[in-house]
Amino acid sequence: MSTSMMLLQESPWMSRSNGVRRLPGETGIIDIIGFLRALKRIGYDGPVTPEPFDEKLRRMPIREAILKTSKAVNKVWSMASL
Repeated sequence: MSTSMMLLQESPWMSRSNGVRRLPGETGIIDIIGFLRALKRIGYDGPVTPEPFDEKLRRMPIREAILKTSKAVNKVWSMASL
């Protein structure tokens, strides 16, 4: 069992300092599908969770924000065949 946690986020290099992080798969900045597949390949078995810092998401009603986040994670998970 893993003792680490993987946080999924996408952020343009310059925006990391101002706290802007997008949902997984939202920007294409990183190869999230390849990244998830690599985690599987190396045997990572710990938790994987999104970590978006997004003002638009924060302004949404909580249920809507959770649904949008869930859909983003499920989409990349499915695309990675996990």
